[in-house]
Amino acid sequence: MLKKEDIEQFYKDVSTLGLKFPVAAISEATGQSKSNVSKYLSRNLEPSEAFLKKFYDKFPVSSKKVSRETIVQESKASYLQTRQRLKNSSDSEIPVFAGNTRAGTIQVYSDDPSVNEPVGHLPASIFPGCNHAEKVSGDSMHPLVINQGFVIGKIVDKKGIIYGEKYIVHTKYGMAMVKYLQEGTKKGLVKLVSYNKHISPQEISYDDITFCCRIYFIVNPS
Repeated sequence: MLKKEDIEQFYKDVSTLGLKFPVAAISEATGQSKSNVSKYLSRNLEPSEAFLKKFYDKFPVSSKKVSRETIVQESKASYLQTRQRLKNSSDSEIPVFAGNTRAGTIQVYSDDPSVNEPVGHLPASIFPGCNHAEKVSGDSMHPLVINQGFVIGKIVDKKGIIYGEKYIVHTKYGMAMVKYLQEGTKKGLVKLVSYNKHISPQEISYDDITFCCRIYFIVNPS
């Protein structure tokens, strides 16, 4: 029987793998359906012992342990001071929000599909219910989302899309977008709407969507 700590370790280990499309990759590797994998990663369904065995057979990991001393040290840092330091530096480090990271970290990716490695990490405990983040470029959502800002949210099955909400959407053609999703003009289509009214809406097929994440938090550059 699985212990709670085994399941929590699984979430931490997933966060260390650097998978850009974790649901698809884990589903293919384990033979588990994308729907179930999505539920596992969003904590809506508890993974089984058999699934975890397949996961670790396919993804050997070496989990990074975070000491209490490290957490305490991070919690003393001022967020505003950190932002100012990063603003004046040339590195690509992302601000660390103070807090105990029980669920590990959220990996942050660029919306450029050619960038396969995470561009940073955010403590998951600061963004409850979220498991994905992306760094945005462009002005299609300006001024709601400023160029180089971060959007953080929860990976969802595309069948569960709620019209009128903000989503990160990836397509099988390599597109990565942040848009409002609306009902399409025909069955099987979804409309992608920008906050910037100068950018015309576009429609794509649901079948073209390979990844969908509902946005709950926006962190814009200061």
